Amino acid sequence: MAARSFRVPVVLALLAAAFLLQVASAQAVVRTRTPAPPPAGRSNTNTDLILRDLGSGQSVQGYIANPGNPFDPVADGYPVSNPGVGWRRQDESFAGVILGRPVGGGADLKLYCIDINTETRIGYGYFLGSWDASNVKNVGYVARLLNEYYPNTNEPASLTDLNQKAAAVQAAIWFFSDSYVLSTSDPLRAAVVAIVNKARVDGPLVEPPPPTLTISPGQLSGPAGRVLGPYTVNSSNLARRRHLRASPNATVTATGAEMFSDADATQSIPNGAVVPSGTKIWLRSTGPSHAVLQATAQATVPTGNVYLYDGNSGVADAQRLILAQTATLTTTVQATGDFLAPGSLEVTKTIAGPAAGSQRTVVITVTCDDGVTRHPFVIRRGAAAGDRARTYTDIPVGTVCLVVEKANGSTTGVEVEVTGNGQEATIPTGGTAHVHITDTYRHIGSLLVSKTIAGPAAGQQGAITIHTTCDGTALTPDFVIPAGTPTGNPTKQYGEIPAPATCTVTETADGHTGTVSVVVVGSGQKVSVAPGEIARANLGDTYGLVPGQLQVTKTVAGPLAGQQGEVVVHTVCNGTALAPDLVIPAGSPAGVYSQLYSGIATPASCVSTETADGHTSAVSVDVAGSPQSATVNPAGSGAVNITDTYGSAPGSLLVTKSIGGRLAGSQGRAVIHVVCDGSALTPDFVIPAGSGAGNVSQSFDNIPAGASCTVTETADGSTATVDATVSGSGQTVTIPAGTVAGAHVVNVYHRPFTAGGAIARTGTLRVTKVIAGPAARRRGTVAILVACGPARTFAFLIRPSTRPGRVSRAFADLLPGTRCTVTETADGHNASVNVASRGKHQTVRIRAGRTATVTITDRYSGRVVQVAPAGLG
Repeated sequence: MAARSFRVPVVLALLAAAFLLQVASAQAVVRTRTPAPPPAGRSNTNTDLILRDLGSGQSVQGYIANPGNPFDPVADGYPVSNPGVGWRRQDESFAGVILGRPVGGGADLKLYCIDINTETRIGYGYFLGSWDASNVKNVGYVARLLNEYYPNTNEPASLTDLNQKAAAVQAAIWFFSDSYVLSTSDPLRAAVVAIVNKARVDGPLVEPPPPTLTISPGQLSGPAGRVLGPYTVNSSNLARRRHLRASPNATVTATGAEMFSDADATQSIPNGAVVPSGTKIWLRSTGPSHAVLQATAQATVPTGNVYLYDGNSGVADAQRLILAQTATLTTTVQATGDFLAPGSLEVTKTIAGPAAGSQRTVVITVTCDDGVTRHPFVIRRGAAAGDRARTYTDIPVGTVCLVVEKANGSTTGVEVEVTGNGQEATIPTGGTAHVHITDTYRHIGSLLVSKTIAGPAAGQQGAITIHTTCDGTALTPDFVIPAGTPTGNPTKQYGEIPAPATCTVTETADGHTGTVSVVVVGSGQKVSVAPGEIARANLGDTYGLVPGQLQVTKTVAGPLAGQQGEVVVHTVCNGTALAPDLVIPAGSPAGVYSQLYSGIATPASCVSTETADGHTSAVSVDVAGSPQSATVNPAGSGAVNITDTYGSAPGSLLVTKSIGGRLAGSQGRAVIHVVCDGSALTPDFVIPAGSGAGNVSQSFDNIPAGASCTVTETADGSTATVDATVSGSGQTVTIPAGTVAGAHVVNVYHRPFTAGGAIARTGTLRVTKVIAGPAARRRGTVAILVACGPARTFAFLIRPSTRPGRVSRAFADLLPGTRCTVTETADGHNASVNVASRGKHQTVRIRAGRTATVTITDRYSGRVVQVAPAGLG
């Protein structure tokens, strides 16, 4: 939740009966730890929860992207420094968990804000919404954060204070939802960057299913004295999802009616009964004409569901929220039933027109959904002009009756215009529904309009419309020939034209387009239509085609853009190569490069392929969009977009194992384990037991450039009769781009040292380095050389990033009696730091089964810079 929405001045918090939430831009959080009781929620039937209080959280400092800033949190990642142009400073006085009280009772819901720039207040109501309705970006990534971090888990474990955990998770959510970036000076930044980076790698989650409880249909009505139903009670949050289980049952009650589980009302359901999801219920009135069916159930709302403002607190909008932890809510829904008195249906038939009396028998049928068969309404042959009516009585209220004129009395040469045929009427309570059908008879003829479509572009034209009027009256509908109709002769016949008549046939849309031309013959002709005859009108359209163009665009991007080799994009349309190729010279900077090809014969199918992608031994490339197809239509244009993202080429690590000593070949299995930036490389480098003296190697490839790899021998091949002296285990190697880094581990195998005929226990040397002093954080690298006899020499490195304090390293499996010399060869002093050392060179002797210790202490202080007095040279 944004600080601009939850700023609570201390004085008002002490005096008011509830928190007042106001907009507070770029200010530290001010909130009381002993809040006054929350105000009464302004809720309605759509309200699921009311904001009650603030939970764990604290202030943060950062920047937010300006409107229109193209920054993409997922694609661009977390900025490595404070952003500048296109961003504005925005410090938030509260970032963390918000508590909501369910209106149906139960434990508070824990939510996070996904809408930093919109205000909300304690007491505002919210309802369960959807990701689409929230209109918030990257909600899938936010849902992943909620699953994996506080309060669902103890992560980030690097933060021990709950306020810091909540604030860090909220800041990571804002990064995805609102492009909000913490300042480099904010102490939570490192934790937030780690959260964001992991979510970008793991990817988004899908929207969790929201819970719903429904009674369907929501309303039924029917005749009094009969049973209404079925109503179906359903709970849709019962999907079998891991860790989520909700009761499939609901408690049902009815007011004004009895409940039954069958349509014959023989199996009663008592009020307050608990029924499973999918139960069907019928209602029978206990006297009232209106009944209410109600269902109540508990529903589990999974983490990641979105809550939206319910609109009941007098403001147009409020902040979007997302559920941080799975919760259980109580939901109640209702449906109604109405028991109504029977009614009747009156069908009226009007005979009209100049040919009235010349028609045949007219038959009208009445079909109602109450299942009762009713006699048809019949008007005899030759009936004179006028009205006739028939009434059907005692029809159940709500019954829907379809009135259809099955025979309209038309004959050869006599046309009938029927008005009102096919009407449906719903029978009202205690009243009469009315249906009126009118037949107007006249003498008629016909007109057949024929269209000839021809030419090389036939089938590519637009829609054709032919409009016909007869004696000033338009014939409907127009003759419309759909776009793309192929060569041929489509026709349309107009019957029932009052005759005699003169008709004008005009082509009002000829199908020409920006790519297709047309020659029209016969538009505007006049045709005479005689009674009982079919007149003809013939029109012809001849279609002929119009080249296109293709825009090929290349985007050069990535951290190493400008260091790549030459890039070439080759394009072929309908089997013919377009010239010249799009060539971006080696070393071209990041940007967009394009080439327009014109005069392409259409229609064309084109394919653009990047034949040279600019990768080198030190620069890798990620190509998106090659090969890519595009279609170029007549007088149209196509577009191809290919993107190359350049980065450091991966490197390799060659681990070499040297085997020596008098017992080389008698040792057991040796295993070397490699970890790069926290991830183990597989498989381990395994040297089989009994391998002879010499060198063996294993290469680990495709390691990201700059990775720090630690090479550790986890099994050295020593046995009960063979001892090993190991050099090089535990060394760290930085992988260069596009090349091979090496690591060398040496094992010298020899007999174990014995005393009195028994194998003696080895000893251990522990070297402890104490780093102290006010300038300890500005020191350089410290190097300690450990030499134990002629065969075992170790290097103990302490990098500048190591914090002040005690740093230790143990050297095990040393033969009893070995003399070990410990020498500090580099003490970390530099141009700005002095060092005072104690114990820089010491010698100890190893004893069987014991640990010898050496401690070296360095105290660092800043150098004093001497400034010459003014006036001296």
